[in-house]
Amino acid sequence: TDLTTENIREFGVFGAVKVGSQSGKLFNNERVYWDGTKFTYNNTQYWIPNAQYNFTAIAPYESGTDAAWTYTTNEAQNGTIAYNAAKDIDLLFAHVEPAPTGTTITAQPAPVAFTFNHMLSRARFTFVNTIPEISNITMKITDIKITDAYQNGLLTIANGVAGDWTAEANTFEVAFANAAE
Repeated sequence: TDLTTENIREFGVFGAVKVGSQSGKLFNNERVYWDGTKFTYNNTQYWIPNAQYNFTAIAPYESGTDAAWTYTTNEAQNGTIAYNAAKDIDLLFAHVEPAPTGTTITAQPAPVAFTFNHMLSRARFTFVNTIPEISNITMKITDIKITDAYQNGLLTIANGVAGDWTAEANTFEVAFANAAE
């Protein structure tokens, strides 16, 4: 199922802050979820004066050893996403660098606004029947599959920009539903 603005309900956030020469992590796959009226999270953080922030978000939210994706990073804007295609989920990525905070913070900054982009491709097959309609032949297409598809891939993130996928050598088979005409 493709993730869209209508059906996304949670995502993971990675956040880093830098003040002068000091830097640190704010979030490491923090779960952000739809509470029915807005997106929220549980690990409240506060804006720091004179700080520069980086935030990366990946959807859907995944955690644990059986996750379809993992993001290895010491900073939000640089790292590597490892993805397992056999898990059959969509993958979205977003990065934002809000403007640096001023020396004094006099009002609550606006929420961080992510614009997600799809990181995967979809395959679509169209079969054209050239048998004349007047014939008495019925065509049935079965067992459609892609073989030797890469199961695992690595996506490098540099300065908040997703680079090219590097596929790993192991492959798997993707089966599609049968179609009849």
